[in-house]
Amino acid sequence: MYKQSGANNRDPSGSSARKARISGGHRLPLTRDQVWKALNDPETLEQCIKGCNRVKIDETGKFHAEFEFRLGPVKKKLVAQLIVKETAPPAQYQLISILRTRRMGGASGRATVQLDQLSRGTQLDYNANIEVDGWFALIGEGAIHAAAGRYMQLFFERFVEYVNQT
Repeated sequence: MYKQSGANNRDPSGSSARKARISGGHRLPLTRDQVWKALNDPETLEQCIKGCNRVKIDETGKFHAEFEFRLGPVKKKLVAQLIVKETAPPAQYQLISILRTRRMGGASGRATVQLDQLSRGTQLDYNANIEVDGWFALIGEGAIHAAAGRYMQLFFERFVEYVNQT
């Protein structure tokens, strides 16, 4: 399941920015402990994120991901910083993402991920608020939501397959 909502806004500096809310959920045929462990494993994330070239954790616990991003005719190499905060293992955490580029603008977001153990598997629900500016804001809200939906669906398909193989 994938839901979306959004609004076009201008920030106080006068630059165009788009804010959006993305939420959804996936029922995973894995235990909550398996899901928690895999979501916090750089190798698993590297294998499951489309276009991801590398994920590492620095000494402060921040994740750094390098990946190629494609949206329509545009393909770019990007680096993102992911910070996991306010964890309540293995049930919930908050993920802050920061992506900045000199020429394209950037994106940032804050997501809450909730894991609920079911009799057969785990329900993963997420709610995210994102803000894009620069080039990212010009591509259109519909394209942003469509791409986010496709990336999330592909991530969870790969995630379940990878975790079941390891």
